[in-house]
Amino acid sequence: MTTELTPCVHGYYAQICRTLVVGEPNGDQLSAFGLYREAMEAGIAAVRAGITAADIARAENEVFRREGLAIT
Repeated sequence: MTTELTPCVHGYYAQICRTLVVGEPNGDQLSAFGLYREAMEAGIAAVRAGITAADIARAENEVFRREGLAIT
């Protein structure tokens, strides 16, 4: 199941998407979760003074590229 919220506070918007599993996750779902977590951790590890959001995205996307899931 996927849900999306787009709250607005004083003219500032934020998009919040969440995906969840109802019941026990299957092997494919667990693998996908692991991959997305690894990508998130790669992005966090890339954060330092002076880095751009594009640099962080590249670090995250490299995890997907390695698995043959190219992100352009």
